[in-house]
Amino acid sequence: MRNHDGRLLVKNGAVDLHTQWDIILAYLVYALVRGAITGTYFYPFLDAGALGLGQVLINSAVLSVAFLAAGAAVVATGRRRSQG
Repeated sequence: MRNHDGRLLVKNGAVDLHTQWDIILAYLVYALVRGAITGTYFYPFLDAGALGLGQVLINSAVLSVAFLAAGAAVVATGRRRSQG
């Protein structure tokens, strides 16, 4: 469902940290498999051919932690808003 300014609305608590991790991991696997098949990666930091798989996994881990931290902040804000 969308509100009047186009933002996607979900029920509070519908997107937890476990779900966020699943989305990040699924996208990473998709991007790496697609890149390996086509030779074209979405982002330079995912280019396993140029950087090596080890560096790509380090890059992915750092970005995943950043996205999970941002997601945790959003979830916490939503929980605080629903309680008060």
